[in-house]
Amino acid sequence: FAADPGVAFHIDGVYQTRTSGPAGAAFFDVERVEVLRGPQGTLYGRNSTGGAINVISARPSDEFGGYGEVLFGSYERTRFRGYLNLPLAEGVATRLTAEYDRAEGYVDNLIGKDLADRDNLHLRGQIRFQPGPAHDVVLRGVYGQRKGVGPSLVLIEPTDNRAGSPIIGGGGTVAAVQNSSRALINRYRLALPNVSLTDPYQVRSNSPTSIDTKTYLANLEYTLDLGGVAVKVLGAYQDGDEFTEDDSDRTELFIATRTIDRRYTQKSLELNVSSTGSGPFQWIVGAFYLDDSVDQFLVSANNPSPTAITLIRDDTFEGKSYAAFGQGTLRVTDSLSLTAGARYTRDEKSGDQFGRDFNGSTRTGSESGTWEEPTYRLGAELQVSPDNLLFASFS
Repeated sequence: FAADPGVAFHIDGVYQTRTSGPAGAAFFDVERVEVLRGPQGTLYGRNSTGGAINVISARPSDEFGGYGEVLFGSYERTRFRGYLNLPLAEGVATRLTAEYDRAEGYVDNLIGKDLADRDNLHLRGQIRFQPGPAHDVVLRGVYGQRKGVGPSLVLIEPTDNRAGSPIIGGGGTVAAVQNSSRALINRYRLALPNVSLTDPYQVRSNSPTSIDTKTYLANLEYTLDLGGVAVKVLGAYQDGDEFTEDDSDRTELFIATRTIDRRYTQKSLELNVSSTGSGPFQWIVGAFYLDDSVDQFLVSANNPSPTAITLIRDDTFEGKSYAAFGQGTLRVTDSLSLTAGARYTRDEKSGDQFGRDFNGSTRTGSESGTWEEPTYRLGAELQVSPDNLLFASFS
């Protein structure tokens, strides 16, 4: 829970430290989805080595309108979703978006509830104020809920022939993982020699498995048009609860189970000033602040030997990020433009862990660190025809 992704994900310009909740609501009733190839070194500097994704919701407008749809499918799949855009007065409008998606699990659990089901609810409300031609205020609220038995892991015989290949992003090799899987499979077969492990859509999971995730998000976006220059303030608060029960071995043997109860909060604020004119030079400068915290309670039970060892752990994590950035684009000709930008980022992280095994031993630890780095981006674009663009970028 303290790891950072390699692709930055934003909803309406708000950086998401995790996507388990609001991402489900983000991809319905949208104006556009921006996908930027990485690395991004300036405007989306934090954790955007692989690139950045920004989902922009459809804003409230001054025209009454709405949409609705119903979908039915296999495994009792039922999905309702729609939106309503409602003008309230001159310069004031609201937009309500809702989606409910439910389906039974498609992975057959022979001794319990079927897995890989869904029971998701996503709500988004927006209200837009335009008290004058120079002012634009949008207030958004998002609620997301995921419930059900949860996703599925299936125990099958490993057949990967790349046994000596290294695992990308981690230590060891594929062979080491295969050996660990085979050890579990061999133990399973000793206890239940007549059970097949070849069907990827069939399990025999005996321990409770469930997921219950709730996410609340609110953000305020204010834009002031000064004539040729725009000032934008974007503040956001996000709160979430995640509870999961997991039968990690996916068998009727008591080998490994895990329960996690996690709560997190995220606060962010961005201020930027940008040019809005039609001149040959366009620019933007700004500052960014992020405060992220996670509290996690974990119970993990493992039984690799006749003596079960169960771990109870309480973890806390806090992270802060500060950044200042600027970027400019010069249109040299009607078809050629050059871009240069820079960003300075400072990240601070700290974590504490306290755990106790049922055999009496304790596990405690604390770590903290600070990372700061200037990054930059240089780019060129050449519009060779209305349908063809050549570009080069270095970050």
